[in-house]
Amino acid sequence: MRKIINIGRYFWESFYPYLIAGVIVWYFIKIKLNIMGDKNYSDLLDGLVTLISIIIGFLGAMLPIVLSLKENSEFVQYIFKEDREKLFYKYMKEMFLLGVCDAALSLLQHVHRIFLQRYQMYMYYSWIFITIAFFAATYRAISYMLKMIFIEKSDENEQNEEPQISENQREEIRQEFKNKP
Repeated sequence: MRKIINIGRYFWESFYPYLIAGVIVWYFIKIKLNIMGDKNYSDLLDGLVTLISIIIGFLGAMLPIVLSLKENSEFVQYIFKEDREKLFYKYMKEMFLLGVCDAALSLLQHVHRIFLQRYQMYMYYSWIFITIAFFAATYRAISYMLKMIFIEKSDENEQNEEPQISENQREEIRQEFKNKP
């Protein structure tokens, strides 16, 4: 039963950015939301590209620092050892890919009038889907990273550690065993 719950949790964690984005886009299609004609649409696109660039740039600059600590820091080694399924790598790669696609679609939205009306709407709703999925995937990657940082050591790691006792306690134990017949 526990294995089924873990598998369900894994699939939810893997697909919730797309599920959330799909539900929101479905709702926008249902209510026929279209902001392409808004006078501030171009500013929205510029701001979105800037925000995406900042997020990708920050996480892109942080990754080499974390990786350089991989060999030198026990803490970072512990994090990578705990990440057995390589989810951190998968989530970061997925987030970067979504971010690049989102930035490209956002830039294409500036010239959306060169496409046929039908393709404009496909591009528009794809852009909304990718944007929402990118932000959800960014949240997922950062929350997973924070979970890895603040995770408690597992029981198997605690069992492998030798208990630390002081020299006085050690001497008392030695004397106790010497005095027993």
